[in-house]
Amino acid sequence: MNLSSSWLDLKLSLRMLTRYPFLTLIAVLSTAFAIGAGAVYFEIVNDLLYPTLPLNDGGQVVEIHDQDMATNAPEPRSLHDFTAWREGLRGVQDLAAFSTYTRNVGPAGGLAEPEEVVEIGPAAFRLARIPALRGRPLVAGDELPGAAPVVVIGERMWERRFGRDPAIVGKSLEVGSQQYTVVGVMPKAFALPVNQEVWIPFRENALDFPRRQGPAIGTIARLKPGYTLEKAQAELTVLGARLASEFPQSNERLRPRIQPYLEQFTPDPVESSARMGVNAVFMMLLAVICANVGALVFARIVTREKEFSVRTALGASRGRIVTQLFVEALLLTSIGAAIALTVVSWGLRNGEDFFWRTLGTAAPFWRDSGLNLTTILYVVTLAVVGAVFMGVIPGLKFTRGSIEASLRRSAAGGAGLRSRRMSTGVIVAQVALSGALMPIALSWTLGLNWSDPAYPGIRPQEYLTVSYGTEGPVGVEGGETKAAESTAQMEERHRALQQRLLAEPGFAAATFARQLPGSTHFPQLVEVKGEGNAAAGEVQRVRVASVGSEFFETFKTPILAGRGFRATDAASGQGVIVVNQPFVQAVLGGRNAVGRQIRFAASGSKEPGPWLEIVGVVPDLGMNPLRPDKAAGLYQLAKPEEMQSGFMAIRLEGGATDAAERFRAIAGQVDKSFLVYDTRRLDQRSDTELRMDRAFALLMVGVCFFIVALSAAVTFALMSFTVTQRKREIGIYRALGASPRNVLTSVFSRAVVQLGLGAGIGALISIFLFTRIPGSHFDPMLMLSVLASMLLMGVVSCGAPALNALRIEPTVALKEGI
Repeated sequence: MNLSSSWLDLKLSLRMLTRYPFLTLIAVLSTAFAIGAGAVYFEIVNDLLYPTLPLNDGGQVVEIHDQDMATNAPEPRSLHDFTAWREGLRGVQDLAAFSTYTRNVGPAGGLAEPEEVVEIGPAAFRLARIPALRGRPLVAGDELPGAAPVVVIGERMWERRFGRDPAIVGKSLEVGSQQYTVVGVMPKAFALPVNQEVWIPFRENALDFPRRQGPAIGTIARLKPGYTLEKAQAELTVLGARLASEFPQSNERLRPRIQPYLEQFTPDPVESSARMGVNAVFMMLLAVICANVGALVFARIVTREKEFSVRTALGASRGRIVTQLFVEALLLTSIGAAIALTVVSWGLRNGEDFFWRTLGTAAPFWRDSGLNLTTILYVVTLAVVGAVFMGVIPGLKFTRGSIEASLRRSAAGGAGLRSRRMSTGVIVAQVALSGALMPIALSWTLGLNWSDPAYPGIRPQEYLTVSYGTEGPVGVEGGETKAAESTAQMEERHRALQQRLLAEPGFAAATFARQLPGSTHFPQLVEVKGEGNAAAGEVQRVRVASVGSEFFETFKTPILAGRGFRATDAASGQGVIVVNQPFVQAVLGGRNAVGRQIRFAASGSKEPGPWLEIVGVVPDLGMNPLRPDKAAGLYQLAKPEEMQSGFMAIRLEGGATDAAERFRAIAGQVDKSFLVYDTRRLDQRSDTELRMDRAFALLMVGVCFFIVALSAAVTFALMSFTVTQRKREIGIYRALGASPRNVLTSVFSRAVVQLGLGAGIGALISIFLFTRIPGSHFDPMLMLSVLASMLLMGVVSCGAPALNALRIEPTVALKEGI
């Protein structure tokens, strides 16, 4: 094909697209939607399954860990083995260990905030090959015993906490209870191991711990030039066998593994298969949409059969016509692809910001919110494939027969008949797709609680809530005696903090809790002990909260029956619980609850828990804000180890001002290891799950409404084409004396049959899906309302084409048909 022919094809394509602007708009929007939906899923799945480490030769960066063959789980307490790996492996270089802690971090004498602190070997900085923005990274001398305590911080923290102070290097920084000197600032491209911003030297010595004890560690290394992953694994296997032989008691069940660094953060093969299965279903949905779009364009091409026949008679080759149709379709899909890429890029960037803000953490440093090159290539491929289906295949079909047959068929109205058959299939498919998706989306969305969480009997503006934690390394094993000492110390610190707070003017009551009123409480399975000698009843799913003994007094919760918790309940050893009123109705059928016994049911390999006695009943305090109608729940006293992190609620009185600042000051005076993540009033604390589900519901409903609007637009476009193709038929009908009412009946009757057939198919699909989706509730009235609205929209969309049919003059129509 020469350049002049290509330019002519492009000009003809633009002319044809502008000749049918409404059809072009529908096709472009539909194509953009289909391609955009595919691009979003492809981008997300690609990032989850195949992330890329943004380091120099990132594919050579690996991690090494011990795998416990008995449990098939990683064994992180491998400090002794790490020492052996570092000394014995020749296939890796810059092998570094790291351990993650949470500490209060802040300038000396200034405000300290919780930060994840990484004790990390300086080799990790050499491995990354990323220079520091300010100062230097950690070096080998920093981890030697007796070396001065130094710290390196990340660029985001430098900006957030220190306003990009150019004199940051050399300043003192408090990390926990110890002072460190800042020696460097690393750029955002470095945030090992995931998204951390504070690094201190790793100084743990294996000789200080028995084997299989000590801190939980991770590792990072780089393969040496010339070494493959398989060769390094073979060397590691030999070393692991030697360690198992020398230390059978600790290493007999362990097998060391080496893998790409990011593989530890990607889904396992089973989950990957599930995701790809979802992808298959998703792509089938896209195929339906693309097929409808293709059929819509196909119907337009059918109406041009006379044009193709004349052009063929004048000497145009079959390849020339097919090429012209391909260029037209490619122009359509290219415009749609460009719109899709623009919207997807904007949506992913803002959606990811919303996601990480809602979770209250930073994204992994390897996550790039921009579109991957593979996603762009995927979109280009979809555009080309779509153009083939919408242009090449119809073109080959139309140019397959003889010229004379095509001319006779177009003269006799055969093309219009074929177009009408195609339009029927498209309309039915569009309405069926909308009818299947809309009831499910609306049912789920309407079932959500879109108002602010309810706090029965509570004035949330009177409560200061604190999200807190306790300093401590992740995974340190210190034996039962050490654990008992730590628990006792924590309980003592909590009591001291409560007493200090209650001595402060304006602080009336305080309690600890794992969950707060108005937040989503996680469900668990329970069973109720039968009355008398009866066996336990059926297993029920209820919401569970672990709270302190002062919980109900702090929130002034009325006791509807029995009593609340007492300070002596925990020490008595008798398991007691308090249930809410929805529990009494849903689980006990409204019968008396006080004195009944329940236990947590067996789950998997977990045995059922001990029997617990119900001692009181309280109102629902918002245990399930997403579905207030399913809020059956119970309260149990939190175990001391559970209270290492959670929430603290303080009831304020007398218009207490600066409560948050005063709390932080008091907490710092009582216990410097008390981590205060954030402080806010109860009514200002939004539930993470609530926000995420609401956002997803809005997105889902928006997509479904787009499909419904698209269905109406397609119906309008195809009915317009149908009326145009029936122009001669309607003219003869009018000439024979048909009234306007007869013409309108002829136009609308066909539309009603098409819409009704599509609505019926969509209803059957929707009912089938309702019965297969766990937790879904089929609402016949909602289904009928949605289908009625769709039928009404479809009939209304036929109004303009029907009026056009009334304007057809018999004589003009007959002349044009000759």
